[in-house]
Amino acid sequence: MALLTDGESPMEIEDWEETAKQMNDKEIQLSIVGVDFDDDEMPFREEDKSDVKRENESFYRQFAGALNESVVGTAAFALQECSKPDIKMMKSALMKTTLKVGDVEARPEQAIEIHVRTSKCTAISRPPSMKKFAKRQIQPDAMDVDEEKTFTLLDRKTQYYVEKDKGDGDSDFDEDKAADEEDEEPVEKENLVRGYKYGASFVPVDEDDQFERLEPVKGIEICGTLF
Repeated sequence: MALLTDGESPMEIEDWEETAKQMNDKEIQLSIVGVDFDDDEMPFREEDKSDVKRENESFYRQFAGALNESVVGTAAFALQECSKPDIKMMKSALMKTTLKVGDVEARPEQAIEIHVRTSKCTAISRPPSMKKFAKRQIQPDAMDVDEEKTFTLLDRKTQYYVEKDKGDGDSDFDEDKAADEEDEEPVEKENLVRGYKYGASFVPVDEDDQFERLEPVKGIEICGTLF
C-alpha cells in the first residue's frame, strides 16, 4: 500500500494502534510518500513548515514505526528513485548464428565458419515511464463532480501547417518567421512527402527513389586480432 500526502490537512488519529495491529496481522506493507517531508539522507529539511504538517509528519513516522514493514520518505527521493532503471536478472533465449574467422568469400582456404548459439549478456533497462495528466476545467454550473475525474490523461496529437503563398515571389524559407505567422494552412499527413534541404531549397524525394539500403549479413565476423 502506498500513501501520497502533503500533510497539510488535519487528521483524526484515534485508535491508530488498533489499525497498525490489524495491518501487521494481515502483513500489509505501507509506503508513505510526503511532499517536502524532512529527509536526512538527501538531505532536505523544510524550515517554514506549518504546525499541522509538522504534527502530521511526526504521526506518520510514529505510525510507520509501529508497522512491521513500512517506510516514510519525501516525494523528491521517490521521484529520484523512479528515474532509475529497474535492474534485474533476465534469461535470454539462445539464438542461432554463424561465427566467421577471416574472409570466407575471398579467402575460404584461410577462413573458418562455425554455427554457434548466442545469448544476450546484458540488455537495455530503462526507467518506468510516467504518464502526463492535466486538470479538467470544471464548469461553474457543473453539479456532483467526481473527484476521481478531476485529472485526465493527456493525448499527444500532431498537426501540420504550411505558410500560405502570398505571391511575392520570395522562395526563401525563414523558420522563425514561419513560426510567428498566423496565416497558415493545415496539411493532412497523407499529403506529406519526404525531402532534403539544400541551402534555402527543398528537394522532395519519392518513395521509389530512396537510397539503397545496405544489405546486412547475419552472423559474427572476427576481422583480425592484435598481438
